[in-house]
Amino acid sequence: MTNGTPVDGEVARANAAYWNELARLHSTGNTTYDVEHVRSGSSSLRDLEVTELGPVAGQRLLHLQCHTGLDTISLARLGATVVGVDSSPVAIEVATNLARESSCDAAFVCCAVEALPEEFSQAFDVVFMSYGVLIWLADLRALMLAIRKALRPGGVLYLVDEHPFAAVFSPARTGLAFQPYAPYDSGGRPYRSVNDVSYADPSVSLVNRTQYKWAHSMSALINAVVDASLRLEWAQEHMFSFYEMLPDMERGSDGWWRLTRAADSIPLMLSLRAVAV
Repeated sequence: MTNGTPVDGEVARANAAYWNELARLHSTGNTTYDVEHVRSGSSSLRDLEVTELGPVAGQRLLHLQCHTGLDTISLARLGATVVGVDSSPVAIEVATNLARESSCDAAFVCCAVEALPEEFSQAFDVVFMSYGVLIWLADLRALMLAIRKALRPGGVLYLVDEHPFAAVFSPARTGLAFQPYAPYDSGGRPYRSVNDVSYADPSVSLVNRTQYKWAHSMSALINAVVDASLRLEWAQEHMFSFYEMLPDMERGSDGWWRLTRAADSIPLMLSLRAVAV
């Protein structure tokens, strides 16, 4: 990985091509995205987000960065009226088709999550974001302001994602000597990443291998929430991960990945809940 500040057009083109390619690959399913599992009526949600989010039946829910819609459909099956949003037109097409095939009335909209349609203003009781979302967004303040605008007063934001501290470290290390891989906070500047294979299926080679990401510190995230008039109810740091983030990890019977040594030394995920005031 190399740091850099490419022009906005290059960033947008590279990331759009990458996510459109991944959406096509993920439409047929793999070990990470079990399409048939959801199509048959099961849920892709983990116990953590179901428990921390709480009941959503009867509520209007906005799922940002929904990708191919597996979690969106699963949230609708909990009784919510759900709209999924993603910037990839291919992902939205895949999600729309999957919802139809699954006899689910979840709706999908293609747009940037920081620029939601005007009709979304104060239209939702819940905004939901999960797993691998923040590193693709340049401006957390713009994101949180858009979320606040979409929430009715008293509405809830729930977010769960990888911890920015854990994201600093390289997958290549010797023993427990972690090597810096990415900035802890890139200050609004994108950094370049090259991946030869799909993160969801390492056996699949990619055509569009270059992406640009943004690193956001914990304080940047919390300040963006607070500055958008979202009252933080709680934030949690978790010592487990939703994927094999680093070498020397094992997957437990509960489905979470943990370091086999120094298991409590690094927070691997974060979650938070905030209320629109």
